Amino acid sequence: MTRRIIAIIAAAFLANALGAVWYMVFQQPWMTASGVTMEQAQASSPVLIFLVPLAAWLIASAALMALVSLQSRRSLAAHVQTAGLVWLAGCLNATILSVYFGGRGAALLWIDGGYLLAGLMIIAVVQALIVKAKD
Repeated sequence: MTRRIIAIIAAAFLANALGAVWYMVFQQPWMTASGVTMEQAQASSPVLIFLVPLAAWLIASAALMALVSLQSRRSLAAHVQTAGLVWLAGCLNATILSVYFGGRGAALLWIDGGYLLAGLMIIAVVQALIVKAKD
């Protein structure tokens, strides 16, 4: 495996692991804001709860690696800046629209949006460290 593939996979797994911790910490506020009951949450497949976000983070990790590869700068700063712009352009925008039009609690904006930002930052840093980005 090349360093880039290892970086994509490692970063996705770490971002996914963050989700387990993040939503344990914010479980009650998230359930309140989203209108999900404990019974509904427990009815979800534990396998899908792990695999669906992992698949999403693998896609995000590969996309971020591709975006940074298109840049002339491939530093840690470039990775972090690109991740931040991806979050602003896509993740935050989608979260705002989902919360607003879904009629869900405004706290989801910061719970879900914050998780996406933190996950992208993990991906950016891990990828830069593994591929040995040049400053």
